[in-house]
Amino acid sequence: MDTIFIRDLTVRGIIGVNAWEREQPQDFVINIDLDTNVERAGITDKISDCVDYQSVADSVSAHASTVGRLTVEALAADVAEIVLADSRVDRVRVRIEKPGAVPGSRSVGVEIDRGRYWLANRLQKVNPGTIRVDPLATPSVASNEGLDPPFSLEPQPPEYHSACLGLGSNKDADFNLSEAIRKLRNEVIIDAVSSAWESPAIGDFSKTAGSLDAITAGLTDYVNAALLIRTRSTKNDLVATLKRIENELGRVRSDDPRKQVTIDIDLLLFDDAILKKDLWNLAYRAMPVAELIPALTSPETSEPLWKAAYRLATENRILPRFDVLRLTPPLQSLSQFHS
Repeated sequence: MDTIFIRDLTVRGIIGVNAWEREQPQDFVINIDLDTNVERAGITDKISDCVDYQSVADSVSAHASTVGRLTVEALAADVAEIVLADSRVDRVRVRIEKPGAVPGSRSVGVEIDRGRYWLANRLQKVNPGTIRVDPLATPSVASNEGLDPPFSLEPQPPEYHSACLGLGSNKDADFNLSEAIRKLRNEVIIDAVSSAWESPAIGDFSKTAGSLDAITAGLTDYVNAALLIRTRSTKNDLVATLKRIENELGRVRSDDPRKQVTIDIDLLLFDDAILKKDLWNLAYRAMPVAELIPALTSPETSEPLWKAAYRLATENRILPRFDVLRLTPPLQSLSQFHS
C-alpha cells in the first residue's frame, strides 16, 4: 500500500471548550497520511488518476476553519471522514496539534487511525435506516483483524429530525450561499457543510425561443452546496422556513429558466425519506451530497451516491469552487450542539 501525506497544514479557527477559545480563533496544525494505490498514476502520469492532495488540503482547511468543534478528537474524526469520502483512500491517519495549549509543552493533540469500515459505521449516525453500507467500500479481508470496531449507535432524541438540504445560486453566489447558511443557523442545527460546486444551468427550455445552445450560452453557471442539519420542525414547517429564507434573500420565482436565482434551498432528505431521487442523476446535487453521505444508496438501483457522483462527474462539467463558502468568523461555530 502506498501513502500520500500532508505535513503541518496550519489552520486558524475556533476550537476548544474554554470561553476565550469560543471567541478567539487560534492556530492548530493538521498532519494527514492517507493509504492509497498510486500505481496507475505512476504509469499514466495523469492527475485524474491521483488523489488530489491540494483538493484534500483545501477541503480540510475549509471545514476545520469554520466548524468550531469543542474537541480535537471530534475535529480529527471530521478530517478522517472528509479524506475517506474519496473511495480510492483505504485508510487515513490524522494528527491534530494545538501549539502552546498546555504551559510547558510545545503542543498537545490527538492522532487517530481510521479505515473504510469505520466510515461506513460513522455514516449510519447521519440517517439510520436510510444509509446502507456499500460492500465495495468495506475492506475485503478474511477476518476482522485491523478493522475498527463499529460505533455503538445512540438514537437521536425523539424531538429531533435529521435532514439534508441542497443550496444553489447563480446570482452573487458567494454572498447568497453564505447568507442562506447564516439564516439557517438561526433556525436549525447545522452539522456539516459541503464544498461548493459550479456547474452549468439546466432547466426546461422547451418553451423558450431559439436553439438550446444559443439560450444556454448566456446563462450564468450555478454554484451548489449541501448541508446536514437537525431540526425540531416537522417536514412541512421546515419547507415553509426554507421558502421564507429564499424570499428574504430576494428569490423571484419564474417559469423562465434564464431568470437568475439568488438562492434555491431544497429539502433532499428528511429522516428515513429520500425526497429527491434525482440525487443519482443530477451532478449538481450528487457531488455536494456525496461529500457528506457517500454511502447513501439509491432505493431504485442500490447505487451508492459516491459512485453516482463519480459517474456524473465524468459525464458533466462540474468543478469545485474553493473560493466560495470560506465562512466568516460568526459562522465558525455553526456545527456546535445546541440545547
